Amino acid sequence: MSFWSRPDILETISETLDFDRLNQIRTERKGWPESKHWSKKSNLIRKLPEVSDLVNGLDSLKIEYDQDYIEIGSQDVLSDTQYREFEKVAVELMPWRKGPFQLFGLEIDSEWRSNLKWDRIAAALGDLTSKSILDVGCGNGYYMYRAAAQNPKMVVGLDPSVPFYLQFELFQKYAQNPALQFELLGAEHLDVFQQSFDVVMCMGILYHQRNPLAILKNIYGCLEPGGICLIESQIIPGTEAVALFPEDRYAKARNVFFVPTTQCLINWMKRAGFSEIEVVAEDVTTFDEQRKTRWTTFESLEDFLDPNDQTKTVEGYPAPARAAIRARRLS
Repeated sequence: MSFWSRPDILETISETLDFDRLNQIRTERKGWPESKHWSKKSNLIRKLPEVSDLVNGLDSLKIEYDQDYIEIGSQDVLSDTQYREFEKVAVELMPWRKGPFQLFGLEIDSEWRSNLKWDRIAAALGDLTSKSILDVGCGNGYYMYRAAAQNPKMVVGLDPSVPFYLQFELFQKYAQNPALQFELLGAEHLDVFQQSFDVVMCMGILYHQRNPLAILKNIYGCLEPGGICLIESQIIPGTEAVALFPEDRYAKARNVFFVPTTQCLINWMKRAGFSEIEVVAEDVTTFDEQRKTRWTTFESLEDFLDPNDQTKTVEGYPAPARAAIRARRLS
């Protein structure tokens, strides 16, 4: 299901894909956005005005990818009623975890200021012009749009989350960028793609995986020889090659399994086959980067830390920090 007509970009690299398995997964999941729980939100997007109803004589809508806010359209092409309709849909699609975005003048200030992460890793990705890019765990597509600023051949995002898919499709209904495509696939489906991409981004999901080494090996398999990956993950401090395995929760999250030191993450990547491994950034997560906003009515970083010692989580583990590592598949 999509909200505007576009070709299947993966058909252009079908010779490197397990297309039968891909289409089987697609068939199993194509009804998710139309399920009882999500159909109301899908219909709200579908009922919004089409691009042709908004341009009012303009050649095209304003689209900006190469700035902190992903910006599409401007408020002056909407009536007051239309603006309120867009705001209603954006509110219905809460929470907005990644961003920020600006849609027809409506500022969506997400929980994460993802532009700060992008600023840390963008140079390490190199020139993305004409490159084929895979974003594993793409969320609502913020990093896909930032990559699109460099005119890549394609950016394919994988994420099994319907809320993220709907947020992405809200923007794609108006951006209509044919180089971007969202697939409702998870990291466990990476073996569908063999030697298919020049660049793989995997940011913020490795510690959610029960077998992070297997995920890294599959990322390696997705890359063409000479391709690069950018892995970004939560880490714990320390110089030893060890990983924290929380007893129950980490920073109140139940779905965190292995939080490595940077050296442990490097060793995992070596075991997965990568070469030219380089630490791009190491940073402690701050309230400036992750916080509550109008668009995220749930707990955030300040609620996950020990109120008496912000170097620790509420469970007593080291507070969240993050590392970004670049590596290459040589052959």
